[in-house]
This record gives sequence, C-alpha cells and structure tokens, in this order.
Amino acid sequence: MTSGQESISTHQKTVFNLLQKRAGLIFPDSRLNEVKGFMNQAAQSAQLSLEDYSRRLSHDNGMFDDLCNLVTIAETYFFRDPKQFDFVRQVIIPAWIKKSLSCDRPEPIHVLSAGCSTGEEPYSLAILFDQEGLGPTTKISAGDICKRSLSAAAVANYGPWALRTSDNIFRNLHFDTQDSRFILREKYRSRVQFSHLNLLDDISRFSALGLANLDLIFCRNVLIYFDLDSITQVVRTLHSLLKPGGYLILGPSDPSAAQFANFEVVVSDFGVFYTKLTGEMSQAKFPQVGTETSGNEQSRQAAGQQGSQKSGHQSTHSSSHQAGHHSAHGANHQGGHQGKRSSARKHQGEINRLPPVTATPESAEKLLTQADAAFGRGQYEIAFSITGTILDDARAAVLHIKALANFKGSDQAEKILKKLIGQHASSFELQYLHGHLLMDLGQGVEATAALKRCLFLDPRAAMAHFTLALVQKSLKDREGAQKSFRNAIELCKDLPPDQALPYSDGELARSVTATATNELIALSQW
Repeated sequence: MTSGQESISTHQKTVFNLLQKRAGLIFPDSRLNEVKGFMNQAAQSAQLSLEDYSRRLSHDNGMFDDLCNLVTIAETYFFRDPKQFDFVRQVIIPAWIKKSLSCDRPEPIHVLSAGCSTGEEPYSLAILFDQEGLGPTTKISAGDICKRSLSAAAVANYGPWALRTSDNIFRNLHFDTQDSRFILREKYRSRVQFSHLNLLDDISRFSALGLANLDLIFCRNVLIYFDLDSITQVVRTLHSLLKPGGYLILGPSDPSAAQFANFEVVVSDFGVFYTKLTGEMSQAKFPQVGTETSGNEQSRQAAGQQGSQKSGHQSTHSSSHQAGHHSAHGANHQGGHQGKRSSARKHQGEINRLPPVTATPESAEKLLTQADAAFGRGQYEIAFSITGTILDDARAAVLHIKALANFKGSDQAEKILKKLIGQHASSFELQYLHGHLLMDLGQGVEATAALKRCLFLDPRAAMAHFTLALVQKSLKDREGAQKSFRNAIELCKDLPPDQALPYSDGELARSVTATATNELIALSQW
C-alpha cells in the first residue's frame, strides 16, 4: 500500500461513497489522489472542515453538483470525434428523410445529448441539422448533472479551445466574436433545451422532461465514470427512451451497450453504433462483463485501495502482448466539412449489422474474424466493441483486452482483464497477457504471480519463462531471474532455431536464446 492510500481519511471515504451511490461515479486507481485533492479544495472553498463538508454534501444538492463537476473531466469541444457526426449526417439523416417521405404526417425528430457538459455537443448537433435542412423540424434536448455546466451551456460563450478543430470559415458562419470569445448565434441556441439530469434518476424523471420515443441519443464518454450497476441501469434507461430503430451513440472508450440491453450493434466505416431492437430484456441475456470493474471492486477503490501505479518500468525485450506500448488509435481528426454543407453523399460507408449478445457459435466465429480484421487495421475501438458481445469466447476476451490497451492504456485494460480471468480461469493467454499488463504498470510482484500462474497452465511456454525472468530482474531477484532465463534457453533448445515462439509476435527461438544468454552473463556480474 502506498503512502497516498494510507493517508485516505474516513471523511474522504464517505465522499467517495456518496459520489458512487448518488451519481454512479467511480475512478481509476491513478486518479484517486487527484480526486482527494478536489475534495479538499471544495471543502476549503466552502470554508468547512472535511468532516463537516462530507456531512453537508449528503443533503446539499448544489454542493454535490459542484463536486461532480470538479471530479469529472469535461473534455469537450465542437464536433469532437467527427466520424460520429459523419455517421449522423451520411447514414442516420438520409434514413430519416426516406422514412418521412412515406408518411403523411412525419413526426418531428427528437434527439438527446446526455451528459452534455457545457453544450458543445448538442450545439454541434444543432449546427449539423441546420446544415442538412432539418433545423426547424428537430428538437434537441440536453442534460447534465452539473448545474454550473448547464448555466455555461445556456450562455454559449466559448473560448478558442472549444473550437480548436474548427477553421475560421466555420467560426464566422456560426458565431459572433467579442473580446476573443465566440458567442453561438441565437438560432442554434434556441433549438437546444437544457435540463438538470442525473442519468441514475428514475424513469419518471425523464418522462417529466418529455424524454421518450427518442430518435437519437448521444451519451459519449459518460459510462466510463460509472460502476457496473450504474452502467447497467443507465444503458437500460437509454434503451427505454429510444423508439424502436432509434440510435444510441457512445464514446469509443465506453463499454458495449449490447451487453446490457436489447441493442443491435452497427459496425460501419464511421465506428460502432447501436440501434434499438424490440423485445423484452432479461438479466440472463445480458451478462455483466467487459466493463471496468465490479461494484464490490469499486467500493474497495472508494475505500482507498489502489493497485496500479506506473513506475516507469520498461521491458528490455520485444515480445507478445506489449499492448500498452502501441500508439493510441486517433479518433479526433478533423472531418473537413464542419463549415459547409455536404454537397453529395457519395460514400455512405459499408454498414454491418451485428447480432445482439446471444450469438450462435457460427455467428460468434464470424464476429471474431471481423474483430481480428479491425484490430489488424488499427481500428481498436471497433475491435473492442465487437468482442464485447462474445466474451464467453476466451479468444475474443484476449482480443478485447489487447484492443482496449491500445486505445485506452494498460491501466484500464488490466481492470477489465481481472474480471475476464475469473470467467476464463484456464486461459493461458489471458494469464500471460495479465502478466504483461502488470509489468507495464510497474507492478512486478503481481506480474510475477500472474506469470507463474501461466506456467502452471503450460510449463513449457518459453516466452512465459523469459518474461518472468525480465520481471524478476526488475525486482532484483537475481537467482529467480537466472533460473527463469535458463528455463527459457532449455526450452528453446528443443525447437528449430528459426521457429517463432508462441505468444512472441514472431520472435525466433535463436534470438530469444541469444538474449537470454546475454542476460545471464550480465546477471553473473551483479
């Protein structure tokens, strides 16, 4: 346990528990000290001791809202993740138009931006619908738990950072400028209705706000803050708010909605999306796997139990599953059409509709092939979402974790992997991957235990011996490292020199032997 963990107080634990219970908020281990700092800052601003602050927080809604705003990262700007807006422009809107042509009295389109922060997302939608000629016939609702953010959204006065991916043409078309600030024009502001909204509220609260039978919901990068029970509740609430065939758009890092409700997964060139299917939901149909951590585990985190702190450890040898070392897949590139209306829809993008969670063995195999192909193209978010629907397959679970590590990092991947290992306890590859992620996170003792579990499952896995030796060396365990390097060398002797070792990303037996031999020479000089 680190000194930061030991110093967490009873009153800070109370606040963590309130954040989880009332707002569903949980935090990765790496952010606990940061959140503790926000608590202390908020208490000082209120001129209260932390003890008095924790008591008042339980009944002062305004104070609670302000803390939620502090501890959540409001990373938002206009047309963030432009491919998702391209999907709305090039796929969803044409479908709406086609449907309306067949109706005598088409209903107005109703869209919700859930977790709207300071308004950049719903206003981006207002601009997009106006560009496509649907502005006056589209109703946009937006909600957030933080009243301060909602007040800022209503004013719609933004600095350059909120428009950092937009060119001057876009800015001049949609904003008035004043003292280096950008004020959104009234015609867009008037089309968005903001409401105070906690996504964990009872469905009656949504009904009271007129949120029902929706055509489209944006709820991006919100679920990543929630514990498992809260994710389940929120996704099912969003499902109930949509009309059949309505679309749900989540953030690239959010868990797959198809794990929790009756959604069809839509895989396209623009990313992964969800459309509502009809039919009853049941707990059995939607297993609760593939999210960050279980509720009990998050309760332990709220009590101050941190497990993963990066220490700068780097492996000295290239081997398989160095997932955390890949560059993240960039999603925030400029769409190139924000300031002008698309003149033609020449490319709709190939769309594959995937079955919901209950997949036959044949369809699961097809999904795994699609996910593997997406991973090979560097489309890690797509691979992550596809495999999230078939996590009963250990191969899919491995790819799920590799994909997540590539675009979210080892810390997040390791948390989910711990849950999947419980489901696939006999999977050598998951155990081995766990050892590598723990090594990336600088948790040498835990990595050693994971790699030894691997070797219990397959004692002849040369790469597991080699990786264990690297971890033992980093822990200054000279004798253990020497033994493991020797084991790797002996196992490689039984193989053709130019044979690639399993789980090694193509490393040859002779190169691993040579590296292990050099390591032994270096260790003998310690």
